Amino acid sequence: MHRGLLPDVDIWDGIVLVRELITRILLSEIGFQGRYCCYVGGLHDRNFPEAATVPLEDQS
Repeated sequence: MHRGLLPDVDIWDGIVLVRELITRILLSEIGFQGRYCCYVGGLHDRNFPEAATVPLEDQS
């Protein structure tokens, strides 16, 4: 029978990482560019996307 008890484990870090992953997927899907609130390593603003992409040169 389930008694509603959790082991004495801190799951907050895992929750924050999953939130960050979902946030980045959604921001990418809607084409967002700018700053957003990130909670990994403490609350701070982060640029998205973090690095500009460089177009590939034509190899022909």
